Amino acid sequence: CFPWTLAVQAGTHVCLRWVRPKPIYDAIADHGVTHLCGAPVVMSVLINASDEDKRQFPQTVTFNTAAAPPPEAVLSGMADAGFA
Repeated sequence: CFPWTLAVQAGTHVCLRWVRPKPIYDAIADHGVTHLCGAPVVMSVLINASDEDKRQFPQTVTFNTAAAPPPEAVLSGMADAGFA
């Protein structure tokens, strides 16, 4: 089970109540998030965020997804936004 794997590795979970781009970008930048899980729609929310909501972060963030495979345009947009 993925959540327990993070706990065993001394990972920190950052849980957000809503899927909104600004809180996600803020959490990545403020908490040093290195791994992110979400449905493909979350990827779309991130790459379509306004410039005011986006933040820069020095670390590489690996995005893990499940459900339907994301379209190639979404994967390309995530790579352009700095996600692995």
